[in-house]
Parts: sequence; C-alpha cells; structure tokens
Amino acid sequence: QYQIGEYYLSRKEWEKAANAYRYIYRHYPSFELADDSLFRTGQVYLFKKDFQKAAVSFKKLMMSYPKSPYLPDARFLSGDSFFEMNDYQRALREYERFMKDYPGSALVPKALYRSGEILSSHLNEEKKGEFFLKRIIKEYPDDPLRFDASLKMGRRKIKRLMRRSDTSKMRPARRTRRPQPQDF
Repeated sequence: QYQIGEYYLSRKEWEKAANAYRYIYRHYPSFELADDSLFRTGQVYLFKKDFQKAAVSFKKLMMSYPKSPYLPDARFLSGDSFFEMNDYQRALREYERFMKDYPGSALVPKALYRSGEILSSHLNEEKKGEFFLKRIIKEYPDDPLRFDASLKMGRRKIKRLMRRSDTSKMRPARRTRRPQPQDF
C-alpha cells in the first residue's frame, strides 16, 4: 500500500496518493511506516493546496506519534498550512512552538522569517517582527534568508523615514539670485 502511495505521488495523482497513505495509518496504526504515511498525507494536501486537510494531517501525526522523526517537519509545515490559510495567529503559534522544541533545526531561520513577516506585515506589530528578522541576521549569518531579512528591514526603515518627512509640509527652497561678476 505504501508503494502504491509513492507511485501515485510520483505521478502527481494527489488524491489517489492521499487515499493510499490514509489507508495505512487508519488500518495499520502500529505499522512501522504509519507515521511516515500520515506525514506524506499532509504533504500531498500541501501539494494540492488543501491547507486545512494538511494542517489536520500534521496535527494527527503530532498527537498520534509523539516520538516520530517527522515531528519537527510536521510542526513547521503545520505553521505553513495556517500561514497559507491566512490564520496568522495559529501560524505564529506553530512557528514559535517549532523554534522552542527544535532549536537546532535547519528550518529555524525560515520559521524566524515567517514569524517576522506575520508580525510586521499581517498583524501590524513591526517592532516585534523586526526582532525575528534581526535574529536571522545575528544568529544565522550564512543563511540565505539573512539577505531577505536585511532587505525587508531596509525597506521598512525607508517607509518609516518617508512617513516622517512628509514632503507636503516642507517649505520650498528659497530662490537666491545668481552671483554676478561684480560680487567678487
């Protein structure tokens, strides 16, 4: 059954792949690949852009298989699922929990970036968002997201400066006469 799921997954026949994987963890929950099948089900739903079902699959994995090696990725992808559904509060909670539980994961910079993006762009908490972006720059100097975080912070700084210096309130520059030769 697992190979059938893999076959359909390779052919991008998402629903058939999800059904094959679902069959395994529903009928054989103690099978050695049951947690893998549940994780794959969540991935399939991400590919289908059915983020609600993906989040449910990842949640089931976290609840049913607390020792699974897929837990870090499931927690992170659960956050991504909520992010894609515009449920920013839940996405933020998942990313924060992920960073707390798996601080050594290679996905931490991405979780920091998403958290900063959620706070500053979607929840209007720019200062808190900048905190996460600054952490990427400081703690992960070799990560490719460091550049994106720097760029995002730079753009925000420019916007703040432009808001402060509203040009409509500025006086026009005084015109002075051009210096004449007799002035020297």
